[in-house]
Amino acid sequence: MNRLTELRKAAGLTQEEVAEKSGLTVRTIQRLESGSSVPRAYTLRKLGEALGMAPEMLTVPSAPASVTPNTAAAENTDDSLEWLNLSCFSYLVLPFFHILIPLHLLKKHKTAAGKKIVRGQIYWMILLHSSMLLTLAYNLFRKHFFHHSDGQISYLLVAGVMYLLNGIRLVRDHVRIMSGKSRAHSPVL
Repeated sequence: MNRLTELRKAAGLTQEEVAEKSGLTVRTIQRLESGSSVPRAYTLRKLGEALGMAPEMLTVPSAPASVTPNTAAAENTDDSLEWLNLSCFSYLVLPFFHILIPLHLLKKHKTAAGKKIVRGQIYWMILLHSSMLLTLAYNLFRKHFFHHSDGQISYLLVAGVMYLLNGIRLVRDHVRIMSGKSRAHSPVL
């Protein structure tokens, strides 16, 4: 309701004065001006009476320029999501510390989709280490109880499959971000 703020200031009234004239509380006026509340018909009618205009005048947007910052913010969010997702490919170079780069980028641009991307990398690290430990346990079990090393699972095979799955997931997420479907980011599991 930036329009309400502009009209109130143009009339030379304070929030308290508008509240007195309209019979609304000052807190209601503050909520409407900050945009955290949507006015009902009764509220619009009372504000219109207090400001001396039709209630419909209060709902008209003040300028189309208010759309531009939202569009710029959305583009900035998509760019930051793109960089955040691409930074997750650092797992190829820094296997155990790759999560630090996306976490640093997430501090700058906190978004729900960004948090899901970082959470997915944390889950991937947990799954990678769990699968490596399970492979170790399986191989030790085979060696201890069957006294031979036939049928053991290669650690490189397990790590390679996990790395490949993470790479596929990151590429899929990157395609979704580029196509504007970042809101539909799916979790790892």
